[in-house]
Amino acid sequence: MANRLRLALTLQPRVAKLSDSQRASDDNNRYSSDGVTLKQSLDSMEIDYEKWHDGIGYDISAIDKLTPEERESVVKLLISKQPPTWRDLEALSHINTPAARQAVKAALKHPSIEVRIAASRYAENGDDNDRELHL
Repeated sequence: MANRLRLALTLQPRVAKLSDSQRASDDNNRYSSDGVTLKQSLDSMEIDYEKWHDGIGYDISAIDKLTPEERESVVKLLISKQPPTWRDLEALSHINTPAARQAVKAALKHPSIEVRIAASRYAENGDDNDRELHL
């Protein structure tokens, strides 16, 4: 929750440029340039029993619609989560910025076998031989 608040504060200057009517139409005062709320991306990061049970990842389509600045903020948020989950690593792999790729690569050396397994699924050039080396 604190990370979401920090992310919202990071994006606050952008919100100040919105008109009153735009601000009034969104509960959390957060927009991407395409009109898709950042809230949708952040809400998909909340895990509940159903998402856990069904293996539902983050809303990748919402992340795709974020501005580059918002996407970088999401990358920072995901990197700050420790230990990373498969959902974090999937999103980082999809975002595919240098920082996101580095975070997935670093997860290959994480002490937790679960994290290394997840990272091996999403790391670049992750063939079976490379995967075995990290596990």
